Amino acid sequence: SGFTLTELVMALAVLAIVTSIAAPNFSSSMQNARLSSSYNDMVGALQLARSEAVKRNAPVAVCARDTDSTCGTDWNKGALIFVDNGLNINTPDADEEMLRILPATRSGTLISALGSSTSTGSFIQRTNIRFLPSGTSAWRGGGAIKFCAGQSNDHMRVMQINLGGNIQRARPDQHGAFVTQWGATLTCEV
Repeated sequence: SGFTLTELVMALAVLAIVTSIAAPNFSSSMQNARLSSSYNDMVGALQLARSEAVKRNAPVAVCARDTDSTCGTDWNKGALIFVDNGLNINTPDADEEMLRILPATRSGTLISALGSSTSTGSFIQRTNIRFLPSGTSAWRGGGAIKFCAGQSNDHMRVMQINLGGNIQRARPDQHGAFVTQWGATLTCEV
């Protein structure tokens, strides 16, 4: 009553084959879940900022976080959401209320905020977004925030923000590419 050495070796071989097939799919699922989580956190932060701007009748900003009280340039370090009615626009002043602090993104997720710099739709990196009391965005011409897993476009997420402050998830076109409202194609490639 027990297993022979041959049966044990066969069972281990089958287990190794099943594991080698399942591991890449599991890794891809985890990467997809991290991107979805980061995307949903940012959507919640932007919706909070917009609704608070309308409710308080005061500008509310979302900026890339450097520390828990200062803005930076890297969205991957998290974000600050604060009432922005002080002297320094898009920078939290000591007397301004901090509404929420988003933590740094999970490993492997890269976030870039891109805004239109001209009427032609060329992009510039943005480190903040400000919602006015009307609920509109201070990004002239709108913009997009993309979420990438490394340099792969496989699980990329993109949200678009228009001048009216509306936040919507971008859908890939028939070729699987994300195209902005200006016709520019977004990729995760560096």
